[in-house]
Amino acid sequence: MYEEMLNNDVNNPQSDAHSKWRYELVKLIADKLDFDRFGVEAIYLIGSTKNYTAGPESDIDLMFHCTGTDHQERELKAWIEGWNHGLAAMYAYKNGQNPPEELLDIHIINDEDIKNKTSYAVMIGSLHNSARLIKRK
Repeated sequence: MYEEMLNNDVNNPQSDAHSKWRYELVKLIADKLDFDRFGVEAIYLIGSTKNYTAGPESDIDLMFHCTGTDHQERELKAWIEGWNHGLAAMYAYKNGQNPPEELLDIHIINDEDIKNKTSYAVMIGSLHNSARLIKRK
């Protein structure tokens, strides 16, 4: 799986390799995430990766529904920062150029956001530009 992620045809402008590579990374991150440790209920994908329109400069927009403590949220952000560093190296290897400043752009929402349809939570269940559920606890 990792070799395939590194060998996508990212230099072909007609290729959807940018979206495919990013989507595979999202699935990998979701599979590796310890939901209980970080107080995460669900992970959603939004933005160009979800829409399969990602290009070489696109980031990966992830929305985390969190119900844990402030400490767990800080730990989640630190965990994601570690992924950002690793993915930056992978991106540079694949593309021969520096990645966007933060390849992973995360948005934290909580139960109140979902209940009131505030913040990015408005995208959950939306008819237009809805968030794609990647994994639930």
